[in-house]
Amino acid sequence: EFPGSRSTGPAAQPAMRDSVADILNPVRGPRDAAARRGVKPVDHQAEYRRQLREASKKRRDEEVAAEAAASAPQFKMKRFSSATSRVPDAVAASRPDSASRREFLRKGAGAEVTARAAPVVAPSERERRLPVKPAVPTRHELVSTYVPSVPTQAQKDFIRTNAIAAISMPAGSAAAPAGPPPAADKLPQRKVAPGQVPKYLKTRKAELAAVQAQEAAERAAKAAMSNCPPGHRLIPESERQEILAELRGLHAEALKVLRSFPMIVDTESMKASRAAAERRVDELEGAIKTFERPKVFIRDG
Repeated sequence: EFPGSRSTGPAAQPAMRDSVADILNPVRGPRDAAARRGVKPVDHQAEYRRQLREASKKRRDEEVAAEAAASAPQFKMKRFSSATSRVPDAVAASRPDSASRREFLRKGAGAEVTARAAPVVAPSERERRLPVKPAVPTRHELVSTYVPSVPTQAQKDFIRTNAIAAISMPAGSAAAPAGPPPAADKLPQRKVAPGQVPKYLKTRKAELAAVQAQEAAERAAKAAMSNCPPGHRLIPESERQEILAELRGLHAEALKVLRSFPMIVDTESMKASRAAAERRVDELEGAIKTFERPKVFIRDG
């Protein structure tokens, strides 16, 4: 074996097979890697379902046991099997009879009972002779007593008054001009319909747009010429687009020729032809990049 060459002996065959197997069947996550090492990965989802089933079974067993305990007869000794409970009799004896029960008043009945039970006391002679303080007058009583009455002015209906005046006015007396009416041919006539732009404004706008476009073209030409190296000229945009389209067509043909060569080239003539085709493609790509620029200068003459 030469120095630096890769070993292809029997010892290197398993490593090569492992590399090819890794490329064809790559490791898909840590679970796949553990399975390939012989470690069985834990199925957490199955374990979670098993725990749920166990918890559900335990809860059902507890419910069944509770129902069985509730329905089972209570333990009672044989000698007390016929004895009855005395609790209901004791509870009934502790309650008072209906005749001796205390009657409670309903809500609001206490005031009525108190009013009926209170004796009516007549006022004495001295109480009748005491002066009684007059009641506080209301607002309306004060206004009617102390504020002098002001006659209210009747509200006038100006709309009705103006309508009656307009109807009763003689015809032609409202907006009659001072002199005779002007003739129809002497009145000013509109040359343009409402909402339309006059013709002179359209002409003026077109002239301004043409002047602005010419000035912009001149500025662009001056800016381009300021960067133009001596002995060169700027290619017009139309000519640049034509050259660029032609270069792209030649580039497509060169790529077609280059792709027609086989993958393995044995003869020297085919190697030279392929190298020439590759150089042609590289030259055309460089020319296309050059003519794709917005400004292209070429030598005069």
